[in-house]
Amino acid sequence: MKIIIILFTLLFSLPSFSQGDLFKDGEIKLIKLDLSGVNEKNISDFKVKIFNLNFPVFFGPEPEKMIFSIIASPLGAVKGDYPLVVFNKEKQILNFNVSLSPRDVLKTEEILYAQDFNVLPQDAETVKRAATEDLELKDMLKVSSPNKLWLNHFITPVKMKINSEFGLYRVYSKHLRRRTHWGVDYHTPIGTKVKASAEGKVVLAKEFYFPGKTVLIDHGQGLYTGYSHLSKMDVKVGETVKQGQIIGRSGVSGKVTGPHLHWFAVNSRVKIDPLTLTKINLKKIR
Repeated sequence: MKIIIILFTLLFSLPSFSQGDLFKDGEIKLIKLDLSGVNEKNISDFKVKIFNLNFPVFFGPEPEKMIFSIIASPLGAVKGDYPLVVFNKEKQILNFNVSLSPRDVLKTEEILYAQDFNVLPQDAETVKRAATEDLELKDMLKVSSPNKLWLNHFITPVKMKINSEFGLYRVYSKHLRRRTHWGVDYHTPIGTKVKASAEGKVVLAKEFYFPGKTVLIDHGQGLYTGYSHLSKMDVKVGETVKQGQIIGRSGVSGKVTGPHLHWFAVNSRVKIDPLTLTKINLKKIR
């Protein structure tokens, strides 16, 4: 996927993207903003709004002090032009249109052969547990560290073959339909070491009904990565981790059709393709 870096200024009106530069849903982009007069004290007042979502802004490396934002588009968003607004305490500063094109992978169905009882809860208590856990994870993603915690480029958690892409529409046992695939699956033998993609704080290390043993890392400013279906979790909630640190071992916990690692990512509550994190230079912002 093509990542575009866009320069904004306060003095000129910028045109929409060309057809060759369409923004894909489920993708992130690093946007560079030239906002004169912004300093360390008031940078938190500035936000970028698109898709009815607000994204924070960051300072770049010294001495330029350029300002950046990481924006993300929701998976399944309708093709078209979307207004992007930079504002300061609800005051509009800059307006620009971004063209969005749905990704082709959304048209693809992935058939997983599994018995219904291996996929859906079979009793009221388990149904309630799964629903409660889903809400718990969603609520956790609403709050993030106000500080940027990552220091380097993001890396993949394992060096294995991908056997299921982000955004696939999954069909279980040819007739039981479930949600879109919100992450990337790696074919990993049980016990494969799983590494943290970047620096951050462990905010969840728990076994869930569907995703099994899951570790969630808060990288700050609304950016998270998660690691599911682990056989072992080697970190605890509240622990600060370094990039490349072993956080667990892959397995078959939760509802799976075989051993694998499910790697997912969220940016400002938008589920994104985690691979896009590894394709842009996030080290330059602070």
